[in-house]
Order: sequence, then structure tokens, then C-alpha cells
Amino acid sequence: MRSFGKMAAMGMAGLLLFDLTLAVGVTSMSTVSNTAMMSIRSNGCTPTSAKDDSDSEGAGSSSDFKSNDVATKIAEAFASAGFSKAATAGVLGNVYAESGFVADRGSGDNGYGLGQWTPRSKIRAWMDANGLEGTPDSDEDGQIKMLVATAKSSFNNHYLSNAKSEITVKNDSLYDTWHDASDPEVAAVAWMAGWERPNWASRNEDVRKQVAKDYYSKGLNGVSFNGGGGGSDDDGGSQCCFQTDDSDGAASTASDNVTVTNSVQAYTDKYGQAAFDVGKKYGIPYEAILGQSAVESAWGASTLTTKYHNFFGIKAVNGQKSVSMGTKECNQGGCYDTTGDFAVYDSDEDGFAGYGKFIIGNSRYAAALQKRTDPHAYIQELKNAGYATDGNYVSTVWGVTQQFIAYIKQNNKFPPSSEVEFDTAPPADADGSSGDSDSNTTCPVRNGDGGDASYGSVGGAPSKDGDFSWMCSGNQRICGANDAGVFYPHLEFGHQCVWYAWNRLAMIHGNEGWSWVLGNGGDIANNLKGKPGWTVDSNPKPGDGISGSGSPFSGGGGCGHVAVVEEVSSDPSGWKIRISEGNRDGSASFSSYGSRWLTKAQLSGTDCQFFRNSNWKN
Repeated sequence: MRSFGKMAAMGMAGLLLFDLTLAVGVTSMSTVSNTAMMSIRSNGCTPTSAKDDSDSEGAGSSSDFKSNDVATKIAEAFASAGFSKAATAGVLGNVYAESGFVADRGSGDNGYGLGQWTPRSKIRAWMDANGLEGTPDSDEDGQIKMLVATAKSSFNNHYLSNAKSEITVKNDSLYDTWHDASDPEVAAVAWMAGWERPNWASRNEDVRKQVAKDYYSKGLNGVSFNGGGGGSDDDGGSQCCFQTDDSDGAASTASDNVTVTNSVQAYTDKYGQAAFDVGKKYGIPYEAILGQSAVESAWGASTLTTKYHNFFGIKAVNGQKSVSMGTKECNQGGCYDTTGDFAVYDSDEDGFAGYGKFIIGNSRYAAALQKRTDPHAYIQELKNAGYATDGNYVSTVWGVTQQFIAYIKQNNKFPPSSEVEFDTAPPADADGSSGDSDSNTTCPVRNGDGGDASYGSVGGAPSKDGDFSWMCSGNQRICGANDAGVFYPHLEFGHQCVWYAWNRLAMIHGNEGWSWVLGNGGDIANNLKGKPGWTVDSNPKPGDGISGSGSPFSGGGGCGHVAVVEEVSSDPSGWKIRISEGNRDGSASFSSYGSRWLTKAQLSGTDCQFFRNSNWKN
């Protein structure tokens, strides 16, 4: 049930009336009378077939356990998106409890589908916004895509305290607990509490846990999982301060055991050459181009792709031929349906070329273009620069990209990007250097005062003063002077530093899992002290906010200033930071974007402080 405070669509009590054996094709709910269903759901009774979760002959413990075809499809989709076996099993336990893996199952309280979304219209809205306009909301493949795509965005912590009474919760986050679970029963509880959110008194938790446990031990042996402990978006973090060996990046990053689907073969045969040609011309790992395009175009099946050859959801700019289509935007209040003007291309080849032009035409992706020999690092840098807001974007695209790498290697289709002779040189770094080095790796460095700074760069923000139009291709959609942004859409006082800082931080870290706080620029760090999830200290890290009132941060009217830490580098004083900021010249105009370097010595003795949120992934 996708709304807290309501009973699960079937409460599992109704489903248990027939049989808990996971055979294909669960008996239709129409065989149970509404009167009987309401009676069972209102008193929370458990049928005798599952009255004892240790000895039950029901779903989990029966010796005649059978996997379900739909469950296998769900598992394969989550595995391809980079999620772990335990996390996926937790999802399956919940989907079984909600719908019995039946995509057209409805309930009396307007829940519908595999996840019993409430109201049913949520399915239609999501499909229309994601290239599935002509697909009925009962389509099981479409619903599976929705399950995977909303695996993070639909989580909340409403039942956090309830879950804490039963399981150990990681980072005070039900999503992190599910995502990183190694125990399928823990994953089942976390998904139930954070994503499904049934009425807690009638949640039928034992069934969810037992089914998850059985799938983990018996039902997923044919599915290849590459997500390790949960497919973390920053799964290279433990390599910090070690030079990445790019000698065979593309070939060695995918296991020979990766399962290659028919879709991967067909997609590569159809679009592989176009991706390779664009990658070679513009200095982009073509394996990542294939992975991105497959994910964003629904494997070439979206309306935007089939009719208009746009594989990447690229918006039209500067009078480019366009089509207006439904899409989804998100802010701190949630996600909503809207329309966007998307670029129209004349052919598939033109669509792929348009992606290459888009990437090299935006300075924010300079760091990504440094990773031309490493598809995974390239995808990560795109995410860092704000290409996508979904916290699972890297793991989702990488899971698919690995399949392309495996298929290409097995069939010797193209050389890996590590062996490609690109037609263009990579762009220069902020310090003027260029190449394929790991220049943006973030590494902890000890300061003389005992604190920790972290050297590195988040990438994407211009190093010169100018206007805010460079933010156009990011998740805040700031293209012109009248654009307020998505995360912090407040332009009542112009393009002030606070307006810029919150929207830029959302570009870097995504819109989900955290929110901005009130306060003048100089007050923000102090206002965050003691708030759950926030850290305020004197040790800079790339992607931090910085807030203060003293010189060189004194602002007009005594309001102080707030900015964003783009880079942290070495300096004789201990460290230096490059910040990006709004209202640099005091005009609060659309052209008041600024960037400058400040040293530890300059900030010493001021009240400037750095702040960050525990839900920030980058």
C-alpha cells in the first residue's frame, strides 16, 4: 500500500485465504467476498495456514515453494539496476504480500497493481511522464519499471520509530537500511516501513519476511546480482587516494559472469555503431552512452525516442526544433506533472550526435569528459554535475552498462574505450591541466589544527563570473532570468546568495532526502546546528555549503553570505577552496553569478562555517 496510515490492499490476510504457495497465477481476489475481506482486515486476524511463522506450511516454509515468473522479472529488473540480492528479496516479500505478483489486482480502497499504489492514478501519471503514454496502467512490465524507478524517491521515514523497535536502522534512514541490507528479512521490514507503508496494525509482517527469506535462499539462483551490498552510488569511495588503473577500464569493470539479455544484444546491434561513433568523436566512453540511452529511452521504446529520435530526454534550446511532452519535476514538496519542450532529431544517428554535442557544450561536464576511458567514473561524474536527480542513477545506469560491456567483449564488437583513439582532447581542468587523470578524487587530508579537509572537486560550476544560464541543463532547470529553480523556487528578492546556494546544492546532491532551512545567508550554518542529519564544522569538503558574516563573507545589511564549495585544494595555510555564489556583485541579478578562491588564512578568525547533510551522496 503506497500511502501510510492505510491498510495494505490485501492486508495479506485476504491473500492467505487461498494458498501461500508461490505458484504462478495466484487465485483472483474476486473469489473472496467483500464482506469477508473487510472482516478479516478490520480485526487483523491471521488465517490458520500461517498462524505460526516458524512451522507454517505457507509461503515461506513450504517444501513445495515455487518461484513466480513475475517475481523473477522484478528481480531481474532490480538486479540490472544494481540493487543487491537481499534488497531485492525484501521487495519481493512485500510485492507478494500486497498483490500476489498480479499487476491488475485492485482493492476496495483504490489500491492497484503490483505495489498496490494508492490512488491508482499514480501509475498512470508516472507512465505518462516516463514515455509510456500508450501503455495501460495494468501492464506488468511498466509497473516493474515504476517499482525500480521509485525505489528511492517513494521512501519516507514516517514509520521510522516503528521500524527501529524491530531492526537496526542505518543512518536514521529506512532507504539506506533497505538498500544496504545483507539480511532479506531486514530488507523486507525496511521496504515495508519506508516504501510500502501499510497500516502498521495489519501489516502482516511475518509473511513479508518469510517470503523475502525464501526468495533469497531458493528463488533467485538464476538471477545475476552485481550490486554487492546494495549498489551504492559511490561504490568507488573506498578507493580514495589510489590512482585508478585505466589500462583496460571498460573491459575489466564488467564481470564475465554478467547476464546478457536479448534486449542488450538487440539494442547493441541496432545502436552500438552510433554510440561508438559519437563516443570517439567527442571523447565519451561509448559503453556509458549505450547504458544511458537504454535506461532513459526505455530501451528505445519511449514515444520521445520512437517518434522524435531523442534517446536522452534532452530539452530544446536556442530555437531548436522541439515537441512539448509531459514530464515530471520535483521539489522539496514532492513531485508533480508538468510539460517540457524536448529536442527533436531527424534520425537515430542525429539523436546520438545531439547527446555528444550537449555534453561537450556544457562546461559543467568537463570533469566527466576527463573520464573518457572509464565508463563508471564518467557516469558518476555526470551525476555529480547534476545530470540526474535520482539517487540511484549511477547504480541503475551502471548495471545496464555492464551488460553492454560484457556483450561487446564476448562478441568483439568494438574495442573498449580504454583503447579508443579519440578525435578530440579532453577539456582542461580548472588549473589548466588536461588528461584522463583522477584529478577529482576526494581524499581526506589532515590539517595542522587537527581537523580534516577533503581535497577534490564536484565539477560543473564555471570558474569565472557570469550569469546562471549554465544551470539550465541541471535538475533545477534554470535557463533564464525568470526561472526560479525547482528545489528552492523563491525569487522574491532576486537572484540572492541563498536562492543560489540551495539550488546549487540540490544540483550536486539531488532533491531527495533533505530540505533547505530558513535564514539569511550568514545565519544558515548556525541555524543548522543541532538539526538532525546536519553537520556544521570548520573542515571543508567539496560539495559543502559555507555560511558566515565576517570578512571576506560580509554581506550587505548585515545579512552575511552563503555559498557552495566547488573545490578544495592544498595551500601553504592548510587548504584553499573555490566557491561558487549568487549575488556576487550585490545586484542580485541573473548575471550575478560568481566564483573565487579563498584560503584557510583568509577565513581564519571569521565566523564562516561549512555545512553538509548526511543524506547527501556526493
